Amino acid sequence: MTTVTLDQGPVSGVCEETAQNQKVGRMLTTSRSLRVERVPVSQYGQLERILSIWRDLASAKMELAQEDGEALRFQHSINLIRSLQKAVQAPFSRGEVCVRCLDFEGNTVGIMRREEVEMSDDVLPIYALATHPHHLYSVSNPERVKGIGRALIQEAEKALGAVGGGRLEVCATSSAPPFYRRLGFVEDYESLDPSGTVTTLVEMVKLVEPTPPST
Repeated sequence: MTTVTLDQGPVSGVCEETAQNQKVGRMLTTSRSLRVERVPVSQYGQLERILSIWRDLASAKMELAQEDGEALRFQHSINLIRSLQKAVQAPFSRGEVCVRCLDFEGNTVGIMRREEVEMSDDVLPIYALATHPHHLYSVSNPERVKGIGRALIQEAEKALGAVGGGRLEVCATSSAPPFYRRLGFVEDYESLDPSGTVTTLVEMVKLVEPTPPST
């Protein structure tokens, strides 16, 4: 498990409990540290239940959104959640892994699906990254937990850097490029969403340097 320390103060947020038979959606206070870990195949069923909750919540928030831009961000969130749901409903293909971000109480607040670094050949694709709809980047919410997406991206960067570095790639929805630019990504090209929706995906890349050997 990796612990990522973030520059943020204590905030409140609504997160689902990931432990079996725990209550869903209760209020809690997060700390400065978010934990990132790979998810074993035995827990994919748990992830599927979490993603179903997120999808229902994002759908409800989209219906209540006051602005078109906010509604679109929730629609993008639903598309990403659907992509992750398909992945956990059927076993990942060889060479793919699922990583999740947890708060200090063990609540899953972010999920990422990426290539295994041993299979990347100097290019590490991130296939999907979704956060709990209550904590979406760029959605106005004073209780939003910050740093979830950053912690997941940092996990991928560390994994790639440990094997010599290379090119980190992600297909961002049209509302996400500002977030990825802040993390050092640049646009490569735009493409249509292969799922058939009208969403335009922006291919974004970041060059990751090799991790210096420990002394």
